[in-house]
Amino acid sequence: MVPDALRDHPVAAFVAVAYGFSWAWWVGGGLLFGGRTVAFTAVQIVGSFGPAVAAALLASTVGPGLRSWARGLFRVRVPLRWYAAAIGVPLLVPVGVTAWWAARGGTLDLSLVPGRLVRYLFGFVFVALVGGGNEEPGWRGWMLPKLQETYGALTSAVAVGLAWAAWHAPLFVFSPAYAGRPPVAYAAFVVAASVVFAWLYNGSGSVVPVAVLLHVGVNTATVLAPVPRTAMQSPGFSQAGLYVQLGVWTLVALAAVAVHGRETLAAGAARVVPTADAGG
Repeated sequence: MVPDALRDHPVAAFVAVAYGFSWAWWVGGGLLFGGRTVAFTAVQIVGSFGPAVAAALLASTVGPGLRSWARGLFRVRVPLRWYAAAIGVPLLVPVGVTAWWAARGGTLDLSLVPGRLVRYLFGFVFVALVGGGNEEPGWRGWMLPKLQETYGALTSAVAVGLAWAAWHAPLFVFSPAYAGRPPVAYAAFVVAASVVFAWLYNGSGSVVPVAVLLHVGVNTATVLAPVPRTAMQSPGFSQAGLYVQLGVWTLVALAAVAVHGRETLAAGAARVVPTADAGG
């Protein structure tokens, strides 16, 4: 029997479980390990499965069923243009970063590109499995389609983006990787990116691996900018890079809304909601 709270407020329950699981690991690990980066990184990875854990729980209780949801995570048959878009859109970020760095008189080192391309390609598997892509079974694999049963695509995407951004809050306290990032700018970037995720997810016909691939690009593409390592590791560069990301993702999100409309963010669809067979 499904508890009333889950049946009546499934999205709120999803957010509560995702936050509860992730924050318990992150806050507990942060207090326990302090500045020990390696130990906290392991804890951070475990905690990052919160959205997937929440999606599995809600799929098994309020729908579409655990097996149907899990099957949807492995649907890969979709026109190649959607995979190309998932790879290509994040590449606009290193282009923007490179242009910004050159415009301010920074030195570019094109000899860095081959090595960084290898790093970028090898990073795909890690990020897809435990470095961000593992969140997508929750955010796009369950929360977005559940919201779209009631609301339009843009409203749903913004709601997911806000929940997704706030979910990171403990990392700004405990994770060195988030040190120096302006939280408001980061939240705005995540919300803009969430709209782009919804465009690709809906346009591809609710294919979660497309969202996973896009998430990989979000987390790895910046490394391709041919900027010296010492500059990239500075707090100022990190902040500036975030603002470049915010600009890129905002422009792409606005273009998606302008072309496809706020109700669907996808061509030729009244509303994009996965069927039970699709495992949304």
